[in-house]
Order: sequence, then C-alpha cells, then structure tokens
Amino acid sequence: MKLIKLITVLFAVTFLASCITYTPKDLKISNVTKIDKENLLLTVGEAIHHSWIEGEFIVVKLSTKKDLIKYTQKKSYPLNYDANFCEEPDSPLHTFGLYVEKASDTSKLEAILGDNYSNIINAVDFSYLNYYVLIPVYFSKDIEIYGRPERENAVFYKKYNLIEYPRDLCFKIGGSFFGLGFRSNSVVLTHEKIEQIMSEK
Repeated sequence: MKLIKLITVLFAVTFLASCITYTPKDLKISNVTKIDKENLLLTVGEAIHHSWIEGEFIVVKLSTKKDLIKYTQKKSYPLNYDANFCEEPDSPLHTFGLYVEKASDTSKLEAILGDNYSNIINAVDFSYLNYYVLIPVYFSKDIEIYGRPERENAVFYKKYNLIEYPRDLCFKIGGSFFGLGFRSNSVVLTHEKIEQIMSEK
C-alpha cells in the first residue's frame, strides 16, 4: 500500500513538473541604470508611494523576443517574476515591477534611462520586448511577505544595502495557474555590475 502511495506521489510530482513550460529561453539583462525616487515617481506614478524612505533605485531592463503579454493572455496566466539573492534562492527580494515598455511610450523609456536615452535608443534591437524591475538600493523596513506580520511563523523580506554590500541578484519571468505555467531562464545581475552602477554619478 505504501509503495502504491509513493508511486502515486512521484507520478503527481512528475506530472506537475512536466506542466511547466520553460519559455522564453532567451531572457537577458540588456540594461541597468540608477534613478532617484523623485524621477521614479514621475515615471511610474503612484505605484511607489511618497512615504517610502528609499532614495535611489536600480532599474533592471529584462529583454526577450517573446511577447509575454500576448502569451499570458492566450494561456490565461498572470505575468509575474522572481527576484532573489542568487546565493539564497528562497529569500525573495523586495522589488517594484514588472513594468512593460510600450512601443509608442518613448517618454517613459526616456524618463527611466535619462541622459543615456539617445545613445541606447539608436542601438536598440526592436526584435526584443522589454520589461523593467525596480529595485530599492537599500531596504530597511520590516515588511511581511504575505502582508500578515501578526501570524505565527511570519516571513519577512530580508533587509539589505547594495551600496555597502553588493550581491548577485537573480531574475526570472513566468506565470502559473493551478499547476500549469511557464518559466524563463534565469539571468544574473552581478555584484560587480551593481558596484559599477553605484559608483556612477
């Protein structure tokens, strides 16, 4: 009887794993820049509230040739992403996103990229579609991941400071619904690149 149960469990796990489509496989980080809170508020509106104490954010531009908006609409999946410290994959990173660049919305792109806009736009490969994740440079608040800090075994986002302690950050884009879904390849924003961004004025 126990053997039958074990086989059933293994079959269920294998079946659910096979329901995840690994797409897209070409996700990459095509640009990283730094932006202050005031300019970020102008760019994304009230998605970031004025009360947040973080003064600067890293904008990570994720690019893929697959139109994930159309893909998720067709499959009825919500579009989401994973962001975490690479050496701690079970520790989610407190971020703001996912923002999608509309082809006609150059003002938003210009606001994010600032002075680099004119140089980058000439080098853009328009076969790629772009998505943005916004990362506070430091995070020092006690926020419970599920919004229930009073519950037993509450799990809080880990505090960090990328200025004093740059760390490798990992990103995936995906979506799921009742065990079905998709997941992209993982991309890494290295601590060396973060150090470089932090040193720029």
